[in-house]
Amino acid sequence: MGGKSHLTQELSLALNNFVGKIPEEIGRLQRLSFFEVVGNNLTGKIPYAFYNISTMSIISTAVNYLSGTLPANIGHTLPNLKILSISTNQFSGPIPLSLSNASKLQVLAFSKNNFVGQVPTDLGNLPNLWWLGVEYGMGSDASKEEDVYSFEIFALELFTGKRPIDKMFEDDFDLYNFVKMALSERLMQIVDPNFLTREVNEMSMPIENASYKYDHRDDIEEEEESHIENLSRMNANMQKCLLSVFKISLACSLESPKERTNMQDVTRELHRIKNAFLGIGYGPTQEHGAL
Repeated sequence: MGGKSHLTQELSLALNNFVGKIPEEIGRLQRLSFFEVVGNNLTGKIPYAFYNISTMSIISTAVNYLSGTLPANIGHTLPNLKILSISTNQFSGPIPLSLSNASKLQVLAFSKNNFVGQVPTDLGNLPNLWWLGVEYGMGSDASKEEDVYSFEIFALELFTGKRPIDKMFEDDFDLYNFVKMALSERLMQIVDPNFLTREVNEMSMPIENASYKYDHRDDIEEEEESHIENLSRMNANMQKCLLSVFKISLACSLESPKERTNMQDVTRELHRIKNAFLGIGYGPTQEHGAL
């Protein structure tokens, strides 16, 4: 990891069976902006150096067994932080006052931890904040329903690139209805283009060492046809998986908390979708491993 510490920008390891502690080396990824380890079995503290990565935008560590306290100066050392989702862990201590200085914050999800003290009242003045989940109670019905709702609203925002507070949403037309209305015929029109960029780029890499001389024309055309077929297959598979993710998200963001899908079923379904996308089907449960 050390040799590429200046290159890594995203690290997504959600919904696996990782155990143990988050490696200290993570704190050396000085350009890291997206860190997601939701739904694992991680323990211990987040490395202190991690909180000094100024490029960090999204931290999502919900549903693990992480502990420790949040640094008092987190709102100053992470000036680009937009999403801090650490629900369902074992964090303790006070919620740092400095978070009120993180002006780019959109989501703060702290429920089902062991935080103490008052919620900083200035958090309500953050201009971009649209979700604040600070239920401290362990295992309460309200906290469970909040976990489901915040997780799935986050998923809708992640895949569409839209926020519930965007100007396009007014009256009865909200993010939920925006996705619901598009599912049947306009699925790919509502997906954030940036989400697809990496997949498309990887499938669209130019053919290396290709010569466009007449002698090799047939070989080149055959490779291009194969490339187009693979790209089409990837698009069809991705659309199917995205449709499933959006359906789960809608089921978990219903207005009535009692009608929302529970988190256990959500996790199970997301595992199924991931396995289907990777083409590994319903094999034996993945062995536990460390990060």
